[in-house]
Amino acid sequence: MQSKSLLVSLLMLWIFLQPILSIEDEIQVYTDSMNAPGKYGVELHSNYVNEGSTKPEYRGELPTDHVTQAVTEFAYGLNKNFEAGLYFPPMALAPDGSIYENGIRFRIKFIGDSLLENRLFWGLNTEVGYSTKRVSDTSYNLEFRPIIGYKADDWLISFNPNMEAPLSGKSSMPDFDPCLKAGYYVKKGILLGFEEYLGLGPLNQMNSLRDAESLFFLATDISLEKLNLNFGVGRGNQNMRDKGVVKMIFTIPF
Repeated sequence: MQSKSLLVSLLMLWIFLQPILSIEDEIQVYTDSMNAPGKYGVELHSNYVNEGSTKPEYRGELPTDHVTQAVTEFAYGLNKNFEAGLYFPPMALAPDGSIYENGIRFRIKFIGDSLLENRLFWGLNTEVGYSTKRVSDTSYNLEFRPIIGYKADDWLISFNPNMEAPLSGKSSMPDFDPCLKAGYYVKKGILLGFEEYLGLGPLNQMNSLRDAESLFFLATDISLEKLNLNFGVGRGNQNMRDKGVVKMIFTIPF
């Protein structure tokens, strides 16, 4: 009964924070987390840029300053190694109160059998989707996100050397956007740490680390029975158009 009350309270909080809570609707480092075979799950992603771009970078873009983005992700465990997911509908809430629908995305996640006494995990997430001009200058995109991580009793590290390739538009060269998550369990079910997301640009002309875009989050993950919450406060470096970002993810498996 207590857990149900907490779940309702957190969902109310998530809805309430939408107008005040970006860049992308999903800001996440993938780990070995999977739905069990035959089980469904829902993730509610939300993020808000409180200091972002005020002018469009290309024609049709929605500037990110004080814009909320949110998406519901539906997932299903196909078997012990594969999970299917659907992101729909990606939404954006503009500062003037206008609400926009921004496309649809599908994904397949593979997690291999763990190694080193179940401490080392590895896998690959593949995603394909359509995005409107408001959030992307290419309508169709394909993402390959390798997953490499290590977990111990008290800490967790996961690295995603992510690549995203446009399937429409003039360019077909993938961008390299690696991300890293590291955290320490201060007590059972509470992980404190950081997440960093880098934008190194196209593979054929990658930026140096000095010139790369970087978004760094102080983040926490809270696991309580069947409910998981990820919350982070992020800051972009001098190369980022978006300087301040807040993000939340609720994971609600069925």
